[in-house]
Amino acid sequence: MNNGFSTLGKVLSVLISIACIIFLVYMNLNDRVREQQAAEEVAAVNEDTRETEKEIAQAEAEEKAAALEEKRESDSFYQKLKDGFDVKILVVGDTIANGYGASSADATWFNLVKKSIEEQYNVGVTMDNVSILDSGAYASYARVKMEEDEDYDLTLICTGANDSEETLPVYYEALLRAIRDTFTRCSAISIQEYMESENNAKNMTIQSLSTAYNALSADVYSQMVADPTPYMQDGGYLNDAGHQLYADTVMSVIKKAVEDGTEYEVAQTAPIYTETLKFDQFLYVPADMFTRTGRQYVIETSLTGIVAIDFDVYPGDNSFDLYLDRVKSASLVLTNAIASPVEHIELIEGEVKANRRVGVIFATEEVADSFRGMCVTTTE
Repeated sequence: MNNGFSTLGKVLSVLISIACIIFLVYMNLNDRVREQQAAEEVAAVNEDTRETEKEIAQAEAEEKAAALEEKRESDSFYQKLKDGFDVKILVVGDTIANGYGASSADATWFNLVKKSIEEQYNVGVTMDNVSILDSGAYASYARVKMEEDEDYDLTLICTGANDSEETLPVYYEALLRAIRDTFTRCSAISIQEYMESENNAKNMTIQSLSTAYNALSADVYSQMVADPTPYMQDGGYLNDAGHQLYADTVMSVIKKAVEDGTEYEVAQTAPIYTETLKFDQFLYVPADMFTRTGRQYVIETSLTGIVAIDFDVYPGDNSFDLYLDRVKSASLVLTNAIASPVEHIELIEGEVKANRRVGVIFATEEVADSFRGMCVTTTE
């Protein structure tokens, strides 16, 4: 009997021990589950925190980028340099603007300006030069109007030497208005170039118009008028020292404007010279809209206005005739003294009128091949 109780006690003891072990295992597992759940909850909270922080950082970055883009769009050319934004520059003008006389491309005044801006302000500079040899202010005006698909932060203007004192005011004002109207927020610097003129009347006109249209002036003339010989080579063109002088003068204007934080201001809308108003209207008729037969281009249209022919002038004499309704209206001869063809935009003097037909006949096939189109300012 005692043995039975003893055996039963042992069994119960074993069962109790097993139960305790199971209980302890259960509790241990339960603790681990709770710890795992707690760890998962902490991980979830941490993940949520990281996601929230990531979203906040992304929102802050987007807000900063938007503010930066807004600033870039609202900055003037000079403010962009100060703020470290890349810029885009257009150069328009005549032979000097084209870099003629420099010993290399790197020695031209406009490339010296580009290099100086890149080095001094640590920004990227895109520069397009659409200047035309031996051209006047009208050609610069037309080239700006032809750039309507582009946008620029600054236009460097170097023209006027080939214009008369009578025509310069209207064409130069038309040029300044074209820059204002063609580009979104484009500042301008007018270079008062050396023109071998004692009274400097044309440069005074340029300075007066530039002030009216919020363009800054880079006065090279006053630095050369006393003795231009150190800056000139035979033939009256700039040498490398002359190009350096132009670049230094332009850069001094840019530096001061950057230091002053010069803003972009929209220029006046009413023209100073009433004749300028008609040049607000501009149409370019490309050569492929004409019908060509040999050296002749014809377009069936009515026209009242001012026109200019865009083509290349080859070495030697180049001529063409303008016909209005099959009647010769103008004959022009242009001479190119250099060894290669150059673009030319030749303005026809006075207003032209055609009821049905406009034709252009070039003297040679070679020149006819170079015809690009006709610039038109309608006056009716």
